[in-house]
Amino acid sequence: MKPVNNNISTLFIQYFLLVSLFTFCIYKPLLAQESAKEEDFFKILKVTLKHRDFEKLKEGSFWLFQVLQQNLKLPVLGPEEPAINRIRNEYIRTILIKIPQDVVLSSTKKTIQKILNSFDAVAQYRAIKVTVNVDF
Repeated sequence: MKPVNNNISTLFIQYFLLVSLFTFCIYKPLLAQESAKEEDFFKILKVTLKHRDFEKLKEGSFWLFQVLQQNLKLPVLGPEEPAINRIRNEYIRTILIKIPQDVVLSSTKKTIQKILNSFDAVAQYRAIKVTVNVDF
């Protein structure tokens, strides 16, 4: 067996390569990813609407979208159909509400609840099932 050459210079080079590999390939991308998460953090509400009649669902979802957009002053996206837009003979539409960190959640929650109550009070939209998911 040959003896292994473990002089100090080869050990130093190996150490330097490992440290630089860790710094440039692992640590810096993690820092960049972490800082990006803090800047673009939103609480997302997904409002799902379901009904058997496509036209009623379409009309009701546009009404709810317009009322949300007028009253919230927040980014409201939709109404969109998911990739599978009909399950168990019910058509589906979704509306996304993006709530930034600096917005007070209690007042926003009350506003959304009032809007959903008024949506349920309209006779022609009462049959539409509404589900709200937070940070799905």
